[in-house]
Amino acid sequence: MLYNLKYIPKIYKRIINKLSLNNNITYLEDELLDNNKDIVKCSNKDDEIALVASNIASLISNNINTKNIKIANLNDDYIFSIKRIFKEFNIPININNSNSVYGSKIIKEFINSFNIDDISPLIKTVNDEKIYKKIVRILNKYNWIDNHLDVKDYIIEELKNISLPSTRYDNAVEVIDLKGYIPNNDDYVFLLNFNEGSIPIEYKDEDYLSDKEKDLLDESTSSYLNEIEHINIINKIKAIKNLLITYSISNKKEELYISSLYDESFMIEKEYKIAYSYSNTFNKNKLIVSLDNYNKYGEKDETLLTLYNHYKDIEYLSYDHKFKGIDDKPEKIRLSYSSMDNFFKCSFRYYLKNILKIDKQEDTFAILIGNIFHHILSHFYEDSFDLDKLWNEEINLIDRDLLSSEKYFLKRAKEDLILLIETLKEQFNYTNLKEVLLEKNITVKIADNVTFIGFIDKIMYENIDDKTIASIIDYKTGNPDLNINNIIYGLDMQLPVYLFLIKNSNLFNNVIIGGFYLQKILNNESDIEKKKKSLKLQGYSNSDISILKEIDYSYEDSNMIQGLKITKSGFSAYSKMLDNKEMDQISELVKDNIIKASKNILEGRFDINPKEINDDIVSCKFCPYKDICFMDNKDVVTLEPKELFGGEDNELD
Repeated sequence: MLYNLKYIPKIYKRIINKLSLNNNITYLEDELLDNNKDIVKCSNKDDEIALVASNIASLISNNINTKNIKIANLNDDYIFSIKRIFKEFNIPININNSNSVYGSKIIKEFINSFNIDDISPLIKTVNDEKIYKKIVRILNKYNWIDNHLDVKDYIIEELKNISLPSTRYDNAVEVIDLKGYIPNNDDYVFLLNFNEGSIPIEYKDEDYLSDKEKDLLDESTSSYLNEIEHINIINKIKAIKNLLITYSISNKKEELYISSLYDESFMIEKEYKIAYSYSNTFNKNKLIVSLDNYNKYGEKDETLLTLYNHYKDIEYLSYDHKFKGIDDKPEKIRLSYSSMDNFFKCSFRYYLKNILKIDKQEDTFAILIGNIFHHILSHFYEDSFDLDKLWNEEINLIDRDLLSSEKYFLKRAKEDLILLIETLKEQFNYTNLKEVLLEKNITVKIADNVTFIGFIDKIMYENIDDKTIASIIDYKTGNPDLNINNIIYGLDMQLPVYLFLIKNSNLFNNVIIGGFYLQKILNNESDIEKKKKSLKLQGYSNSDISILKEIDYSYEDSNMIQGLKITKSGFSAYSKMLDNKEMDQISELVKDNIIKASKNILEGRFDINPKEINDDIVSCKFCPYKDICFMDNKDVVTLEPKELFGGEDNELD
């Protein structure tokens, strides 16, 4: 038995004719009804969907089984709106589409823990069977490799494509393929999007074989396919007893037109109105849209007064920007200086950047130069160090054509780098700390579910008697901020964090911190002497002279460390000096801040709370999320300036 094969492409006709020579074939065709079909013009697709939803709600209220309600010709442009509006009307609908699970908690945790060679044990932690099977299927492709970290990027790319089918309901509106649908007189069918370009499919003469060549071969030409496409859809429309056809006359981009299949001989234009008696949620949202159109454009639709009189207490032109909390709280976290800085500046900023990961990474030219400097400096103390070779290797890695201005600045940058290398060599002559560690990653476990990680550019040290004296140096391409007095509020902790990392790691035994510094490796100075002065270490030094001498035995002349001025009464107010007890106190303050931040993060506390010091809202400077938080003055937390450790801002000597 063959169904609805009267109008088919010619190649299928030939196949059926051959089959009929030795087989009895029964043809079954739809019964074409002679009743008229209502067709409704709508302003836009949202109104079209709302009209359909209100009609479906009416059918359900009249005890029509939801399984007998069908939606036809639903394309991708309609899916988002139909899900939203049907939800507002509380109408279940089965849409055959897949949902990506890449952003789910399960996949995020899997990727965050993906830092071991063999991830077989990690797979067992995935507690969703469907996702588990899909991950296993991906990993089976790489069973030939010993170390999964070697193909981590490839695996993550494949994880992005994991999707699961939408939830299906037993009793819900079904989305159907109109041409494949077998009419049932108990069904109610809504044919949406009856617009040109959507229905019917238009075949064009653009195949490898042209229509002329197909005609000679007795194959289906585009005009023939268009003809049978028209006939099949019209016949299907005529075969459906309970059918409502809808179309839109505009979308957000352009004017739309009714389908070329429109036939006024049996498609009768009717005026249907959206029923506002089935969904308060939809009604309120509709009222807000109507109020927007009225206030912005002076447009007053017919529903505005009716809905406004009914929902006079609606909150309109009001917005509560306060953070309302989250259900999916983090179970474990890894903190760093930058993430802690985000949290204490404004915990909502942390939420956006470090939880939701709303971040626009800009690969600027300045960042490119900074990365080149850092990479080359990481090889500076090697015996085989070759500046020109390393520089050329880095330039060759740039995967785009450079502008003429960028080529000029690269030339200037190399000159600055040469001066920096010469200065580092000179500075090395003034220190007794000759052992060097570069680009050191340090991890400190705070609790079972909290770790703190840090990256230190350079550690210079020497084992003297039974102790290790170390100085910590971080390269900076911008202007370093050296005031550590705000550490009590969790702010300006970059230098203190380095101190904490060394004191709380197992890197050294019995370590004494001789100093912790930032070194500005890029500057805009034109004078050579000023450039060299700006390359001195900026930060805090141990006040014990015997220790300070090990770091820089020329400290009285400040040849290596900036600002160590000696007066008759000792070091000047600009000299940033700390004793061992104060350094321990700083390390403990950092730990207290880590514990405080982690406790709030694990509890999901991400209020909008920017900090203000000395009438300066420091948290909102350069914040990329100003257009999201809608911060107002009531959110600002005013902090009193503290003088805990002294040491005024450095002066260039």
